This record gives sequence, structure tokens and C-alpha cells, in this order.
Amino acid sequence: MGVKAIGWILICLPALTGMRDPFQPPDMRCPDGKEGQWRYAGMVQGPTTLGMVQDENARWLRVRVGDNLPTGWRVAAVNKQEMVIDALAECEPRLWRWPREGAKK
Repeated sequence: MGVKAIGWILICLPALTGMRDPFQPPDMRCPDGKEGQWRYAGMVQGPTTLGMVQDENARWLRVRVGDNLPTGWRVAAVNKQEMVIDALAECEPRLWRWPREGAKK
């Protein structure tokens, strides 16, 4: 095998093995500011309590306790005043509280 062939293998190997692009920033799974783009509008109480949230793309979602949001975060609690989000084990703080829009802090 020639030197050129080995060079091409070394260059192409990361792309073939699924490694991420080293020039792109790593994916941030922790809320780090994204939570400010989400809005908690309130809850609907019935046989199952639903929380109404709007994501960063202005889409409305109905969520229940235990549901996973598209970001991977989990809904830990929903009440009239706030929604509690379990970000992830590696995030600090782990629990985030989103006040209901219009609620007094």
C-alpha cells in the first residue's frame, strides 16, 4: 500500500466511523439559555394533567409528567404556577423551573 493510500485512509476514517466534525461546536444538551426560548402557558386539569408549552420554534406542545421534550429534557412536575423540567444528569442544576407566563415570581 502506498503512502498516498494510507494518507487517504487516515483522512477518511473519521468520516466513515461517524465521528463529529471537529470544526462544529459540540451539541449542548443542557438548557444554557435555550430554556428562555420556551414558554409555559399553563395547565389543563382532567383525568391527566397536561402542561401547555411553546418551544423555541413557536410550536405548541401538550405534555404530561414523565414526557420527554424534543430536547431530551423530561417533565418532572406541572402545576398552576410552574413546570419543573429535569434537564439531564450531567446538567447543573439538574432541575429547571419554568414559571407560568404572567405568574408573579
